[in-house]
Amino acid sequence: MGRVSRSLHGRLHPDLARKVRWRLRHERLAWMVTCADMWAVKSWAAQRGVSIAPSITVASRVDDLPWQQLPRRCILKASHSWSWNLLHWDGLWYRFSDGDAFTNNADGSLDPSKASHCLLTTAEVKSIAATWLASVYSKREWAYTQIPPRLLLEEILQPARAGPLFVIRFFAMHSVVRAIGVGSPLYRRDNAMVFMDSYWRPLLVCSAPRIDDGSSGAPRRRAFVCPLRLIRHSDLPLLGEVTVSLHGGLINPSEDPAFNRWLADPWHLIPWSRR
Repeated sequence: MGRVSRSLHGRLHPDLARKVRWRLRHERLAWMVTCADMWAVKSWAAQRGVSIAPSITVASRVDDLPWQQLPRRCILKASHSWSWNLLHWDGLWYRFSDGDAFTNNADGSLDPSKASHCLLTTAEVKSIAATWLASVYSKREWAYTQIPPRLLLEEILQPARAGPLFVIRFFAMHSVVRAIGVGSPLYRRDNAMVFMDSYWRPLLVCSAPRIDDGSSGAPRRRAFVCPLRLIRHSDLPLLGEVTVSLHGGLINPSEDPAFNRWLADPWHLIPWSRR
């Protein structure tokens, strides 16, 4: 039996997190780098006719950002990371990260006025950005070690109509959608997410404490446990990001063990995947 059978398939019905950990140990594929790169994936998606979240500018040096002409509201992030995010809101900077520290209004909209503990000076923002450019987000996750460090300044997506943004995550195995997760700031506040099958029929799943991704297609016949993470802010959704290794394999997408195994079942790992 091959390496995959000995190390993974000897365990009955491994869950998604276990398979992601296998990927981190064994897979070294070019498309993983493209999809983990928050800048490169935009071009990758646009070439395939997918609408993308708009970027204001991209820079390889801190001084190349338009510090004197910043939009009133925008996000500064690193292309070679996840959750390295700083929020510029009405002339003030905040350490945004994944947004958990921010209190949302009753309708789910963002309210930075309640996050004064996250305030930063412009000098602190520049220092953080310089540190990002000199750092590797995760040496444990190979794809992040291969991404050229860049700073991205992006618009803040606002819903076209009253109400919160909805984030739609597609979990796909071998280019076939297995499940869909729908979240919003309102759901997130209650540590909840709605899961559906590929026909948008509800699935009975325990609430997920920190799920953060869905999936979309990579090259055919390759397992693609990452997302097409879509952000619905108008009638048409936009690609937010693609996740190659969900939570680094440290946690599963839900608290339901049966669902986590069911989600992973179609992902067939192959021992020659380093090619």
